[in-house]
This record gives sequence, C-alpha cells and structure tokens, in this order.
Amino acid sequence: MKKISTLLFITQFLSIGSYAEDKKLEEMSLEELMDVKVSVASNKETTTRNSPGIVSLITAEEIAHSGARDLIDVLNSVPGFNFASDVEGVTGLGFRGIWGLEGKILLIIDGQEMNESLYGVNAFGNHFPVNLIQRIEIIRGPGSAIYGGNAELAVIKIITKNAEDLKGASATVTYGQTDKTYARRNIELAFGKVDEKWNYSAIGLIGQGQQSDRNYTDSTGNKFSFQSNSSQDPTFLDLSANNGELHAQFIYDIYHNTERTAYGTNLSTPGNMNFNSILADVNYKIKVNSQFTITPDLSIKFNEPYRDLDSQANEIAGILFNKTVTRSKFKISSSYEFTDRVNLSTGLEGYEDSAIDHVGSFQNGKKSVQYYNAAIFSQLSAETDLVNFTAGARFEDNSAFDSSFVPRISLVKQINSFHTKFLYSKAFKNPSIENINYATNGIEPEKTSVAEIELGNQFSDKLYISSNFFKIAIDQPIVYNYAAGDSYTNFGHTGTRGFEFEGKFKDTWGLAQFNYSHYQADGNDVDAFSVPDQANSHLALPTHKASISANLNLLGENYWIDPALIFVGTRYGYDYNSDLAAMAIKKFEPVWLANLYFEKRNFITPKLNLGVGVFNILNQDLNLIQAYNGGHPPLPGQSREYVLKLNYSVNI
Repeated sequence: MKKISTLLFITQFLSIGSYAEDKKLEEMSLEELMDVKVSVASNKETTTRNSPGIVSLITAEEIAHSGARDLIDVLNSVPGFNFASDVEGVTGLGFRGIWGLEGKILLIIDGQEMNESLYGVNAFGNHFPVNLIQRIEIIRGPGSAIYGGNAELAVIKIITKNAEDLKGASATVTYGQTDKTYARRNIELAFGKVDEKWNYSAIGLIGQGQQSDRNYTDSTGNKFSFQSNSSQDPTFLDLSANNGELHAQFIYDIYHNTERTAYGTNLSTPGNMNFNSILADVNYKIKVNSQFTITPDLSIKFNEPYRDLDSQANEIAGILFNKTVTRSKFKISSSYEFTDRVNLSTGLEGYEDSAIDHVGSFQNGKKSVQYYNAAIFSQLSAETDLVNFTAGARFEDNSAFDSSFVPRISLVKQINSFHTKFLYSKAFKNPSIENINYATNGIEPEKTSVAEIELGNQFSDKLYISSNFFKIAIDQPIVYNYAAGDSYTNFGHTGTRGFEFEGKFKDTWGLAQFNYSHYQADGNDVDAFSVPDQANSHLALPTHKASISANLNLLGENYWIDPALIFVGTRYGYDYNSDLAAMAIKKFEPVWLANLYFEKRNFITPKLNLGVGVFNILNQDLNLIQAYNGGHPPLPGQSREYVLKLNYSVNI
C-alpha cells in the first residue's frame, strides 16, 4: 500500500500522453477504421486492405483501452504470434509455428532496428514503453525484400508518440501486483514541442519487473521460486528532432535481468545479465522536385547482449560473457512518383559489423572480428483499374557467407467492400556474428519461400471479416545446439502451412475484435524442432490460438470496460519427468487467459485517467516452453496480476 500511495502521489506532478486530436476510436465508423493508412509493407501509405502484405494495425487507443502491460500483451492478441523461451531466462517470439528468436522477426522502433547484431535477439517482458506507442504496424509475413536479413518471418514496426501527438508533457505510472509480490512498477515520461521550424520529442521508461512468482524445476529436478530471481528492469530513452527534411533519432535501451536458469540447471544464486543498446540515426530528405525524393541515411548501433560478468551466474557454463558489437550503416534511398498511381523506390545500403570479445576470444583465436554487407533493393508499385501490382527485390552480399536474392510480388484488388490478395515472397535470414563464430562447418543464410492468399469482406457498416492462407518453406535453417558445444548448423528443411481468420464488429457501444490462427508443420526434418509422434506440431508453439476482445463504451464517453479472452491450444515440449528422473517430452494442456480492464478518463480532474484491471483472472500457468530440444525446462508464467494505471497530460 505504501508503494501504491507513493505512485498516486507521483502522478499529481507527472502527466501521460494525450490522445490524438483527430477522431477517437468511439467516434469512428467501421469503414473509417478499415481505411486507416499504413506504410510498413510499402514505401507508400495505403490502407490495410490495399497494402501489399498481410498487415495488422494496433492504435494507441486500442492499447490504452486494453490496459496492455507490455508488448507481450499486445502481440498475444495478434494472429500467428506466440511466445516461448530460450536459454538464460530469455523470452522470445515464434510466428506461424516457427521459432523466430535469433534474427527471424524484425522489431523496429521509430525507424531503428532493435534486433541486436551479435545474435539477432529481441528479449521481451516488461521491456519497452507500451503506453507511449502511437501505433504498431505489423507485416504478418516476410519483409526481407524491403528490410533485409532480420525480416524473414515478420516485421513489427512501432511508432512512438511524437511532438505532434504530445504537444506537451506526459507520464504514466503502472503498478502490477500478484498474490505474492509486485509484478511491475514502471514510470513512462514524455515531452513533445512543436515550434516554427522544429519538432522535438523525448520519451522514456524506467521501471522494475519480475518475470514470474511461480516455482521453476530444472533439468535435474531441483526447484526454486522465480520470485526475487527473475528481474526485468527497463531503462529506455528515445529522443527525436525533425524539421520536415532533417530527422535525428537517438535511443538508449538498458534492459537488466537477473536469472538462475542458465542452460537448464539451477544456479546457486541469481546472476545479473543485461541487454544494452545505443542507437543513433540521421537522415535528410532531399526533394529534387515534386516527383523525386532522395534520402541519405547514416546510422550507428551499439549492442552488448547477454552481458554477464557475474561468476556465480556462470558456474555451470564456466565462462563470463562480455561481447560488444557496433554496426555502422549508410543507406541512400529514392522515391519517384511517375503519377499518383505509379511509384518506383530504389536504394543502396552498406554496413560494417565490428565485434569485440572483452573476456576471451572468438573461435578463430582473435579478440575482434569484422564483417561487411552490401545491398541493393527496388520496388515498383502500380495501381491499375484491373489490379494493384507491387513487385520488388533485394540483393545482399556479405563478406562471410553466400549472397542472397529475394524477389516479391503482390496482386491486390478491392471491389467495393470485398478485397483479395495474392502474395509470393522470397526471404532470408542472414547468419549473425555468433552464428558464424560457433558454426560447425561454415554457415549460410536461411532461404525462405512464402505464398499467401487473403480474402476479406465488409458485410455491413458494422461487420468486417477476413481470412488468409499461407505456406512457408525454409531451406537450410540455422539451428542452435547447446549439447553439441554451443554450435550452429544449417539443416535441411522446415516449414509450416495454415490459415488465420479475423473479424471486427463496430457498434454504438464500442468495438469487438476476434481472431483465430492455425498452423501445421510442413516438411520439417529438423529433429530439434519436431515433436515425437506429433508430426503436425513444432515444439512450444500451439497449432491453435484464438483471441476475442471488446472495447465497451456503455456508461458514457469517459468510461471503458475491456474484457479479453485468449485461448492457447495444446503445446508440446521437454520438461523434467520425476518418474524417469530425466527430461522427457510432455503434453501441455490448453490455457485460457482471461483479462478485464476498466478505464475512467478525466478522473477527478481533466486529463487524469485511471485504469484498473485483472490479468490472467483464472490464474492459468502459460509457461514458456523451449522452442527447440535444448535440455531446458519451461519457464513459469506470471500468475494472476492486479494492475493500476494512472496517467495525466498537460499541454504546453
């Protein structure tokens, strides 16, 4: 109670991002919701129905209404995405039945690629400032032709609130409590100013969190509680300046963890492990004429992932880990508008990765390594009376492995309320520095082919439904093997096929959304991913997932009630079996995650908003299973959590 009282006191002096001045969610018709434009799948803004990809859009209002605690809550409601675990307590993403932790799913925040360059990892769990997000645009499918070798399966593009959105100062205080301990206590601050020439913004997050308060059993049967042993403490700062032509961005991201799981066997004490990143970018938009624009872009990214200098935390592995990597990149891109319906974009990109081992050496015996990468890309978009056509390609060449060429083609047609999409893309996953370092017999890029069809129809001014079908085939996937000496190897083939179904129902009382996704393993010959006697499943990732949520505006414009239910189907994974006194395959029964969130805007005073909610009402254990056979038991999921949010904004 003392902690909650302190947070209540703090909010009297702080403020949170105000809602956009344009139409609010409750004021928009279904047609207006469907016509919101995105640019994640193309250099030109277009609606989700006409976008040359399978695209999801999540707005700031949807995030606020849902009470989402972090990105895990947001992405759990998106078809195809599921979370699983890696070594050392790390939570990662899988997509459409394929494990995507190391450089297969690209995360972008305000134009900056957040995947670290040593492994390609993004670590999730109380990490990023979810309450300061303006919108999230997601390609549920390959993005390599546009974004390169970390966008093999999907792209998550986050745009935070900028100066125009904020026009003042803001803050959010979030407190989460389980039956045993706090789950999170975060403060998010923001400031945005618009003057005659420049727009400035600064957003930040500082907090403390715990991955779980449940017990964990290691691969030898020993147990300990995750309470006080699974910290997830973020410090995040994002600075931006823009005058319409020149744009500068700086991101400082320190993600501190404590963990005792190591590689599946309990450590005697929790060790400290950090994911540290510093990113800076400057680009200048040169408008040659009304049709032709050239944009040079210079960026630098410094990563220090899995930083662990605690000898206790490495007593099993027997080593310390402190490697850094710096990526220096220059890109020049152009856009030419032949007409308002035909656009050609092209570009060149080159970067150098330079990595240093501060406590040992790489496998080649050197303290540092350098690799070089060059790429050329192009895309033509044309809107015709017959069909909207997009064709593009990317060629990449790296100094350490073979080159990659990935074309894409998209045919999209909207006729009144009905639309259809036919998409085919090649994609790739470049080996990361540590993939190269620990390769057993050399390493090459993964090569992926993805075919997709989407059909959608707005049946009335209240109901919209769409469905899509996909087939993913990955040749020579890069597979991690801890038992074989922490190694990486190209294997033969893996893939999935399946479908996704989505719907929206909009009425005067609010908005209801529902979705279902299903995959089956297809042509998998990678034993590390397979489930014995279950040929249609991959480890950790459910073949069935469904979600339904509603934003109910029943008590007046300032009151919102938001129920949500997520179904996670049967999963399979390796766990400690007490009868065998060893690790063995286990069937994990379906899990129902029920959440309820209540929001009161203009609480006590204008622009002070109160949110209270209960997450995981049924107290289900959605544990995080290892997505490959690496000898690591599942990590326990968070128990029932009671959440309080207070937010306030002030215009300047």
